[in-house]
Amino acid sequence: MVVGGPAGWQITDTGKQRELGVDVVYEGEFEEDGPQLFDKLIKGEPAPERFVAHRPVPVDIIPTIATPSIGGMVEVTRGGCGRGGCQFCTPTLSGMIRSIPFEGHIDREIKLNIEVGGFEEITLHSEEFFRYGAKGIEPNPEKVLDLTVKAYKLVKSYGDNYELTTDFTTAAVVKYAPKMVKEVSEYMNEGGTWHFIEMGIETGSPRLLRMLMAGKALPYKPEQYPDVVEEAIGILNDNHWVVVGTMILNLPGETDDDVIKSLELLDRISKLRVLTFPLPFIPMGALRKRDFTILDRLLEDPLRREFILKAFIKSFEEAKAFSSLITRKVENFIVKRLIGYIAVSSFNLVLKRYKEKLGSLIEQYGGEFRERIKEEVNRASVSIRLHDDFNEQ
Repeated sequence: MVVGGPAGWQITDTGKQRELGVDVVYEGEFEEDGPQLFDKLIKGEPAPERFVAHRPVPVDIIPTIATPSIGGMVEVTRGGCGRGGCQFCTPTLSGMIRSIPFEGHIDREIKLNIEVGGFEEITLHSEEFFRYGAKGIEPNPEKVLDLTVKAYKLVKSYGDNYELTTDFTTAAVVKYAPKMVKEVSEYMNEGGTWHFIEMGIETGSPRLLRMLMAGKALPYKPEQYPDVVEEAIGILNDNHWVVVGTMILNLPGETDDDVIKSLELLDRISKLRVLTFPLPFIPMGALRKRDFTILDRLLEDPLRREFILKAFIKSFEEAKAFSSLITRKVENFIVKRLIGYIAVSSFNLVLKRYKEKLGSLIEQYGGEFRERIKEEVNRASVSIRLHDDFNEQ
């Protein structure tokens, strides 16, 4: 049994490898060293329990995919965003950003996903799409726009109903190059179509930024970062992007003052179209009725509890828009309603799961929030009444 992927290190660091029956944990990018490892295993030769790839894979030996990817995703860069140096970011640890060529690679994967996979929406995947083709800290608008135009023309050659989008960006590059964002959006969000794009906000604290992610605000200073985030989300909203802004609680060395800075940033962006997910899998945890040790501990602290609740309320306010974007191409009415139901009912599950710890704050900060959730759940519920003639048949 061989286990790899960005979280593989957790198996070795927790000492659980043998207990789980894992023979080899593979760390790092696969394409260069991975085949050699498997060749040894197939031949019955001994292999180390932990195998670490010796370097990030050069672009010229990354092969094109052989079968369609999940969701029509096409990789256009490899490595991190190329600016932050964030100490918690696995893609950054795998090497700086490397751009994959369009001809002979990206174009082939687009065709495969459409012709074989049947996807009508192609996502150009990158940890920072707007830095495609960049060498230094500054973006290369010419390269980004060239990739966008070529991919757009190829996708649209299959029909007007085919769409192109991307998935990740950072606040600093959006603020630094708003013209580039606007030009790209005219292709990806053609006709005012809305798409989602993720932004790793992480924190509102300049101190934590300087300590754990020194390059994230560049070319701006850490003290300017809250302004940069607010302006960047506004620019993306103006160009029909709903921002999924991830934030992190309990970073190493975090103080109450750092949490207050993040709370202040949440308040500043509360009127913008942004889903703020400090803990994105809380709904799943509530569904499975599992305890989250770290979350339960954080909820004991009034300041961090306030942060979680405010982000929770803001995310609920965007949940209906979220579900309508996800389902806009779904023709089946029942499926469309069911997805909408799941989107809002998951929040209700969280409320029930953490009722005792969040209850008083919900009344203080949420007002009629609990009743609004119940109302939305009831509205989204699907009921089907079969006609008598149908029942008889």
